[in-house]
Amino acid sequence: MAIARATDNPFFERTLESIIPDMRFIVELARGLLMKQPIKSIVKVQSEHEVIVTAIREKDAEAARKHMAHHLTTAQARLFYGSGRDGAFLWLDETQPEPLEEL
Repeated sequence: MAIARATDNPFFERTLESIIPDMRFIVELARGLLMKQPIKSIVKVQSEHEVIVTAIREKDAEAARKHMAHHLTTAQARLFYGSGRDGAFLWLDETQPEPLEEL
């Protein structure tokens, strides 16, 4: 919620507060699935988080937006595709995300 508060957008903050239970469920589900992946997969997800935090610390709103959008897109896709043949591209080691096609 700290990031939501930092946007100084009360509507955004209230909206996120209203979906916290759903977000917690999804995060726990994703963590459970991630723990079944090879260590490189865990490192991949952590690196996505790191570039978001770095962009926020550097007050680079555009980079933070780009990296967050990439992370949310790939996180959603990983939940549906996993690491099998159809989802293997989601685990590539890239620190500069390229736009993904519609999934």
